[in-house]
Amino acid sequence: KRFDINVVFKIPKKLDCIIKRGKDVLTNLQKTNVVYRIDCKECSCCYVGQTKRHLKTRVNEHICDIKKDVSCQSVVSNHRLCHNHNFDWCNTKVLHQESNRRKREIAEMCFIKCNDNSINVQKARIIFLVYMTLFLNVFDDCFRDLTLFCLLTGFSLSFVFHLLWCVTRPLVNPSVF
Repeated sequence: KRFDINVVFKIPKKLDCIIKRGKDVLTNLQKTNVVYRIDCKECSCCYVGQTKRHLKTRVNEHICDIKKDVSCQSVVSNHRLCHNHNFDWCNTKVLHQESNRRKREIAEMCFIKCNDNSINVQKARIIFLVYMTLFLNVFDDCFRDLTLFCLLTGFSLSFVFHLLWCVTRPLVNPSVF
């Protein structure tokens, strides 16, 4: 106290500070509950899909589809056979990860719409239009309502803004966002 110095006890380093414990990082093909994109090697086209299973399992199904009967072709095998193009199976990209099936399907629809070069044939266009109308109506009202919409749907605000920009880019100036 005479020299105005405080004594402090310092805990020595323990072994668990040095040893890292944790899980290994998963590769894209090991992930589950994902929206994914497979790019064509020969052109700018791509396929967007979703799966709850391991992505590797779904990619292998796409590869096997190419060998199937012509009458039950998927859009991936149709693109491959009609144009004689190959897909970049090894570099399949994970666009979004979501365990809730409905949210994952909505995200898939949105990513298909956001991608100009998608070869997808989307059957759920009515549902997509309803959700996009909701997005646009909420966006027109005010930021507070958009935040509430995000809370109700579970989508992040940045994800919704990105989707709004993708959907409205032919209609409005992107600098608005």
